[in-house]
Amino acid sequence: MSGRQRSHCFCVTINHVEWNKSCLGEFLTSGDLVKRLAIGEEKYSPPLDPDTGMVDDSVAVGRHHHCFIDFIDKYFLVEVQDIINNFLGDELYSIDIQVCKSPKAWLIYLSKEDRSPFLYNVRVSELSLFARCWYHPRTKYRTIRHVDKVDEFICSLGQNARFALGIIEQHIKDPRSQEANRRRVYEPNINCKITRDILGVLNDGINHLYLVGAPGC
Repeated sequence: MSGRQRSHCFCVTINHVEWNKSCLGEFLTSGDLVKRLAIGEEKYSPPLDPDTGMVDDSVAVGRHHHCFIDFIDKYFLVEVQDIINNFLGDELYSIDIQVCKSPKAWLIYLSKEDRSPFLYNVRVSELSLFARCWYHPRTKYRTIRHVDKVDEFICSLGQNARFALGIIEQHIKDPRSQEANRRRVYEPNINCKITRDILGVLNDGINHLYLVGAPGC
C-alpha cells in the first residue's frame, strides 16, 4: 500500500527517545483518536570504540520505541507523521512510519524485549512469548509461593515451558528477597546459658550444629 492511500493501522518506530513510552501512550489515547495501541521499548547497545574495541562509555545507552497504532479513522502516512510530530514538538527524532500489514507479527516484534509494553485495547495473548511469560507471574504469583507444576499457562507452552518457568522463578525470587529484608533481626540473649553454650561452640569453628528436642526445651 502506497503513501497515497489511507489506512487506519500503522507501524511506527521512533529512534533515540528520551521520554517514557507511557507519555506517548497517554497522548494518543487521551481523545477519540485510536482504537488500539501498543508501545514497546527497546534499548540500543553502546557502540564499540574503534581504537580499543571496548564499549564506548562516552555514548549513553539509547532506546527507541516501536508502536502499533490502530486509528479510528483512516489517515495518510504524512498525516500520521504530523500527529506524532505534534507530540514530539520541536525535538528532532528519526521516525519510520509504515502501513501495518500484519498486526499479529508487529505486536510480537515490538514486545520481544519489553516485558511490560504500554497497551490499550490490546490483549496480552497477542504479545511475544517473552512479554506473556513476564505478565503471567504478575497476575498469578503475586504472593510468595511455589510454582504450580500443573500451571495451565506453563503446560500450554510445550517446549517453551522451561523458558517460562525460569522467568516465573525469577519473578518469585524478588518478593522473597524483599520479605527477607523486612524480617526483624534479634541479637542473641547472652543471659541465657544455652545461648552462651551455642555461641561458644560456633566460636570454636564448628560449621554444623544440630539441636535435638521440642521447641522450648
